[in-house]
Amino acid sequence: NPKDENNWVPVIIKTGVVEREALRRTYQEVGLVLVPGSFEQGAVLVNSNDVLLQERTGKVFSGPAGIVAAGMNPTSGGFVDLSGVIIRDQITASSGSGLVGHKYRTVRERLEVVGYIGDYLAPATANHTVELHTAISENRIVDLEGKTLTVDYITTKSNCLIRNGNIQFTDALTSSVDNPLICGDNFVRGTNSEANYPTTKIKNATFYKVNFSNINESTYRKAIAVFMNDEDCGFYKCDFSRIFGHAVRFIGNHVGTTPNTTAYDIPKPVGYSLRPKLRHCTFSSGYYHDSLGKLQLGAAIQLVACKNFDIHDCHTTDCVAGFLIDFLNYGGSVTKTSYEVTRQDFYDNIANYHDVVSLYFGQATQKTKVSGHVSYGASR
Repeated sequence: NPKDENNWVPVIIKTGVVEREALRRTYQEVGLVLVPGSFEQGAVLVNSNDVLLQERTGKVFSGPAGIVAAGMNPTSGGFVDLSGVIIRDQITASSGSGLVGHKYRTVRERLEVVGYIGDYLAPATANHTVELHTAISENRIVDLEGKTLTVDYITTKSNCLIRNGNIQFTDALTSSVDNPLICGDNFVRGTNSEANYPTTKIKNATFYKVNFSNINESTYRKAIAVFMNDEDCGFYKCDFSRIFGHAVRFIGNHVGTTPNTTAYDIPKPVGYSLRPKLRHCTFSSGYYHDSLGKLQLGAAIQLVACKNFDIHDCHTTDCVAGFLIDFLNYGGSVTKTSYEVTRQDFYDNIANYHDVVSLYFGQATQKTKVSGHVSYGASR
């Protein structure tokens, strides 16, 4: 009776007994039998999987069957140290990488930084939208392994790199600035827009050596990639082929800000798109004739309210518009870029000839460096 202190009986737990039992169970899990006794006390080994404890070191040894005399030294007499069997078994298990450290992280943590898309793709899957986004959610780097994925859209996240592969888009989304094929997870399609700017920020979302294309050659794209409220996001060595309209847009929060051409009265946007980067990228076929035969405007790159942008070594071919450094941008560079028209389509519709533009600067764009820009063919 706990209420009657006279009935309490002291219980003595022998720590050594408890520890030995825990050790016995641990070795049992890897197929070893910890026999009674020790090298200090003496014991008997019978089976090949019997092991005996050396109390002084905490190690266990296997050896030839027979009597082990008390005080025998396990380093002689044909005994084998099996203490490392447990950790080896644990390391070689599927969860073993979580037990090994490397530079303040476990190997598992470092391995999980990179996810290889082949580990996520189901056999004979025609649409890879779900698998790609599972890989994005679980990894900081998603390696496409040179594969071609068919997706409806891509929603990436902060501190994420998608690299080395091919993406082709279906027509599942009606492409627009409010409903882009590529955006950050801070942007909710159908909710956010230039007028309803996302309140959260996306940072360091990057694409490297990814080739983008559209499956349908008759769909006009108002936006393939749109980033808003972004910081240090960009595309490196990417190719946008058959874009049929606008490719990449970086847009700062310019709602309520009216561009003004008066030299001393240039307003600032509510918020800038910070340090967007497009380097070593190519853009092609940014044109599209609508049902009336009109040549629709499509820009390879458009920047609005961007600060400290970097466009370098980018090339556009057969895009109605090349580089639109639109309004309210501040501080940036356009270097070593080129614009080329090779198709007769641009000359067949003279009424829209004024829409063909190589490099354009909009209102209230300041302090932008341009060097090494070359244009060929129809360009105004």
